[in-house]
Amino acid sequence: MKRKKFTFLYILAVTLIFSMLFAQSCFANDGWIDGSGSHTLTDAQEAAAKATEGMTWAQKMQYKVDHPDQFSAEGVQKAKDWLATHGGATTPTTPSTTPTEQSSEGKTSSATVKATQDTEKKTVTKTEAKAEKAEPTKKETIAPTCTEKGYTVYVDADGKETKSDYVDALGHDYKVTDHKDATCTTDGYTVKTCSRCKDEQRTVIKAFGHDEGKWSVSKDAKWFTDGEKQLKCTACGALLKTETIPSKLPKPLLPIGIAVVVGGVVGGTFFFLKKKRK
Repeated sequence: MKRKKFTFLYILAVTLIFSMLFAQSCFANDGWIDGSGSHTLTDAQEAAAKATEGMTWAQKMQYKVDHPDQFSAEGVQKAKDWLATHGGATTPTTPSTTPTEQSSEGKTSSATVKATQDTEKKTVTKTEAKAEKAEPTKKETIAPTCTEKGYTVYVDADGKETKSDYVDALGHDYKVTDHKDATCTTDGYTVKTCSRCKDEQRTVIKAFGHDEGKWSVSKDAKWFTDGEKQLKCTACGALLKTETIPSKLPKPLLPIGIAVVVGGVVGGTFFFLKKKRK
């Protein structure tokens, strides 16, 4: 009785071992590729098996749906049924193309399949990363000044700041805040100040110099005394020049006239004194 029980357990153990080996052969060794469970794979199926090494079961099922030309119709249908049950996409997520090229002997290049799959993975990864990247948020807005443009600062998810939405500079708004007229001898100026940034512009007005008018007599000449004439600026009235106007008696006759006057005075005095004594 014990021997029969031992024999039964032995047969059961052998059966379990062969069942596990068979399951491992079917699933771990690319048994998932052929929906019928056959161990006989085409060259294209062997290439697909190598291209999907390291994928999860769900990724393998999706690969089969995305590349139906590499598998049997029965295998593709079973993959769709599995994805439908587990919430996957039952329609191709990438264009179905033949990722390999046939060699001159009719064999498929597995290296080409691998390169194609790597490209597809990178494209999907970049697309997902771009979709998941958050939109930049506004940090601050810099208003434009008289000389500098305004802009808005944005910060992305990585903390990197960027500037955009530029606004043109306003330009200065000058108004006259101080003024002094120029004169004949001193410079004048005009000061303009920007109403926004208080920047100043100072413009010098050069002195324009005197404007000489006509000579005018300031003192008339007499018979025995000289007169005077003046030249003044018509703008400010400043005295520019003076000149003497000769007396009416000619200069050569002046000594004679003086002598006559002196002689007359002396003679008159002498006559007056002499008459008084008598």
